[in-house]
Amino acid sequence: MADLVTWMTDLFAVELGTIGTTNVTLGLILAFSLVAGLVISIFRRVKSR
Repeated sequence: MADLVTWMTDLFAVELGTIGTTNVTLGLILAFSLVAGLVISIFRRVKSR
């Protein structure tokens, strides 16, 4: 189990090192858009009442 964890962390570190910047940027954009969509939908529901 510990070996799996270390392997995962190593893979993650390598991922972050090579193409991590683009991945993180895309992830942030995706997360931001999801949160924004959620907030907008909640706001619309509250407003429509």
